[in-house]
Amino acid sequence: MSMRTSKVYLFFLLVLLLFSFLIRLIGWDDPSFGHHIFRQLYTLNNIENYMREGIKLLEPSGYYFFGWEQSPLLIEFPIYQALSAWISGFTKTILSTSRSINLFFSLLTLLVVFQIAITQFNRETAIYSILFFAFSPLNLIYQSAVLFDISTVFFASLSYWIVARYIQGKCSKTLLFIFLFAGLYSVLTKPLYFLPAGVLIATHFIQQWKRPRTKNLLDYFIRHQKIIGLFVLIILVMFLWVEVQKQVNSSSYNALEYLSLQHLYDLIFYARILF
Repeated sequence: MSMRTSKVYLFFLLVLLLFSFLIRLIGWDDPSFGHHIFRQLYTLNNIENYMREGIKLLEPSGYYFFGWEQSPLLIEFPIYQALSAWISGFTKTILSTSRSINLFFSLLTLLVVFQIAITQFNRETAIYSILFFAFSPLNLIYQSAVLFDISTVFFASLSYWIVARYIQGKCSKTLLFIFLFAGLYSVLTKPLYFLPAGVLIATHFIQQWKRPRTKNLLDYFIRHQKIIGLFVLIILVMFLWVEVQKQVNSSSYNALEYLSLQHLYDLIFYARILF
């Protein structure tokens, strides 16, 4: 490919990515635009209360929850809400600031998707991967929504990429620290999003687990003790967070049922994940 052709190709790529972000600006100033309207309004309400009353991460406040008059539930660790409230204090606009934060995280996710694809395949495949990711319907729908999920997708993807680099022997103490931070963010907001990173390390273990199995099992744990230790710490924090939620939500209607772990024993649950 000539230099001129390469520049034209890069320009066309950037135009496509810019167009994908312009699509996300539809309904930018409408607080009731998009999917999960009640959830978005509830999140906006929390951000507004954080601005007015101060940020109290373990004390959710809101006028309603999914349309029901009741005490608000502490569903996820409200890092996104706190960040939006803090930045909104400078911009003086809650809605546009919250949407802008999510667009920023969606841009960072594109970079991580590119790194994941180039780790597993090649540069050309990585370019097509970010285009597919940028224009996938779910991303077009949700990446400008006032929801915490967009930031969780970024940190979960970042965790997966670091595990992939670690398996290839290209990991440092800095990356392990980032993995710990990204993993904790994932399990404190949307634990299921952290699953791909766990599946990757489990798959790597299965590939390495050969005869004699006991000796290889011990060797594997010794050789990869850092990443395994971080995984264990992250999972322990996740279960600790569930207990904190139960304590905070003890007076809320149906709180314990909402935090039920019964779906973990349902085969249909895992079949849907794979699908």
